[in-house]
Amino acid sequence: MPVSVLTFFLAPYIPDVGKKQSCFLDVVSINQCDAKMMQEGIYGLGGFLSASKEMRILYSRPYLSRLWCVFELAAFRTANPTRRIRFVPLFVELGVAVLWLGGTLAIILYIVGFLTNFRGTVLLVVALLPLLGVFHLLRQNLSRKRQVFLALASFELSDASCRLASDQEFIYSAIQKWYGSLDAFTAYVRGPLRDELLKDHLGTNLPWYYGMLITTPWISLGMDALAALVRGNAPLHAILAYGIAMTLGLFTLWWLFTM
Repeated sequence: MPVSVLTFFLAPYIPDVGKKQSCFLDVVSINQCDAKMMQEGIYGLGGFLSASKEMRILYSRPYLSRLWCVFELAAFRTANPTRRIRFVPLFVELGVAVLWLGGTLAIILYIVGFLTNFRGTVLLVVALLPLLGVFHLLRQNLSRKRQVFLALASFELSDASCRLASDQEFIYSAIQKWYGSLDAFTAYVRGPLRDELLKDHLGTNLPWYYGMLITTPWISLGMDALAALVRGNAPLHAILAYGIAMTLGLFTLWWLFTM
C-alpha cells in the first residue's frame, strides 16, 4: 500500500522523466503584486506565445469566461498555425484520482474487515461501499465532460470578461486584426478549434500511465497476498498459480485493459 500511495503522488512526473522542459505559466511568470509590472507582463504575452512549441490548456469550467485566456488561445494559434494545442481538461485527472482513492479505500476496508473476522458476502459488501461514492463522482465527472463539449460548441466571445475596459478593447482589437472579425473568431472556436481540442477526448480510454496508477492499489493487494504465501512456505505451484492468476491476471492486466 505505501508503494501505491507513493506512486499516486509521483505519477504526474513520470511521463516527463529524463526530459528537459521549460514552460511559461502565466500565473507565476507574470508579477501578481505590482500593477505596472503585471500590465507589462500581460501585454508581452504574445512574445512568449510565439516562442512556444506547444500550448497546454489546463481546462476547467471558468476558462472560456476569462478574456485573457481566450486571448492567449487566439494569439498562440495565430503565431503558431501548425503547432500543437494540448487540451488537458482537469476532469480526467479528477476521475483518475477518484478511481484510485475508491480502490484504496475498498482495499483498506477489506483488510480491516478480514482482520475483524468479517467473512463472505458481508466482507465484500463492506469493502465495496466506497465504490458507491466512486460511481456517483464519476457520473458527475461525465457531466463535466459534456459541459466541456457544450461550452466550446456554444462559445460566445461576449461572455468572456476581464477587469479593465481598456484590456477588453485591446483584446478585441487584436482578435479582429488576426481573424478578420469577432464573429469569425467565435465561429473558429466553435468549429475547427473545437474539433482540434476534443479529438483526443471523444472516447473513454485513459493514457496507459493513468491506467497503471489506478491499478496500483489492487496490485499492492495481490503482492501482499503473494508475499504472505511465500512467507508461509506455501507450495510452489500455489504461489505461481496465485501470482499468475490473481496478481498478474486479475489485479494487473484485467484492470489495465478495462481502463
